[in-house]
Amino acid sequence: MWAGLMGARGKALKAVVGYWPLLAIPPIAAVLHLILVLIGTPWTASEWASNIVFAYVVTVATVLLSRRQAQLQESVASSELVEKIAAVTGALDALRAHCEASVGQQILIDARAGLHLLRYADPVSRREYLETLRLAARRLFDLVTGSVRPYTYWSRDEWVALARATEKLAGELDAQVRDRADRESTEFLELRLFLRDLRRASGPGDAVPFEPFERSFRRGEIGQRIRAHLNWELLRKHVESGTGRITVHREWSIAWLEEHEVFSVWYTTPEKVLAAYDSAGARPIRFSEIDDYYDGLPEHSRATIDSMADALQLRPHATLPQVEIVTLQLSRKQLLVIDGNHRMSAIRRNRPHRSGPVPATIVEYRIDAPLDPDLLPDLRHHQQVETPA
Repeated sequence: MWAGLMGARGKALKAVVGYWPLLAIPPIAAVLHLILVLIGTPWTASEWASNIVFAYVVTVATVLLSRRQAQLQESVASSELVEKIAAVTGALDALRAHCEASVGQQILIDARAGLHLLRYADPVSRREYLETLRLAARRLFDLVTGSVRPYTYWSRDEWVALARATEKLAGELDAQVRDRADRESTEFLELRLFLRDLRRASGPGDAVPFEPFERSFRRGEIGQRIRAHLNWELLRKHVESGTGRITVHREWSIAWLEEHEVFSVWYTTPEKVLAAYDSAGARPIRFSEIDDYYDGLPEHSRATIDSMADALQLRPHATLPQVEIVTLQLSRKQLLVIDGNHRMSAIRRNRPHRSGPVPATIVEYRIDAPLDPDLLPDLRHHQQVETPA
């Protein structure tokens, strides 16, 4: 019952606000009559009737026209907001598929383009639009804090442009969202928080933060996962304390292999028999000698390497294939591949119809940290190498 009374009261108040000019006519007429009486020229009853009727007719027409115009404006604004929602949602799908900085910038620009419509649109459309922007900001934040892709493929200028677009959206959001209910909504409050966090997120730098590296290669959120026995918590401590860092390097495969001595996580005995890393007399196999040990690899490993090699060579010659690997720096010129051993074997192995490495772009995520076997058991075999520069 109380809710019904409050609802009726709200409707009555809305009607008063919408038609207040009609309510103002009688007191205005009374004031005019008093003035005319004081100056000695009062209107007759017929004059009063005709003038008041005319005033009511004009006022009603004006109010109805104004309300109709407001309804039309609200309908158009709500319709345009739906189009903006579709544009932002479509761009989010493209961002998920391609992870391009330009798509992220376009999302923020499209989000800004609809803010000026909020004051005219209906409440449902306003709330849906704010929810779409909240989702977009969260997706962008998750991308730049939870994946190595932006740190690998976005340029410094693209990071700067994204930061500027985020700043502009945050500023206009506070200016354009004026309705109290909208400003107190969960969508608006969370959107502001995500935009704040997005502005604070790490931009381009000399190293990849630990969190996106872990999410990408420990949880496998980019389709790859480090299967070597890497001590992730110890790596976190090294990165956060500054004694370790993760950097990205992009190089031509042939030059990269010529410049570095690259080790696998596969091992051989003095009798050239494949063995576990902790076998007596085991030593790591270099990729430069992978052909000598290829036949001793498990059948599934050989099949994987052959399939990858075929795929690399079938790529159009105009574009070099990109191969991502994770390495641990042993010295200035020595590296241990801890993820991507099959991919590197596919590049390095000689084939009957081709000798030498397959031309490709190596995208290397390089870990530079103290060479402690507690970080990776394989390091027991690499204790005598040169200290990293």
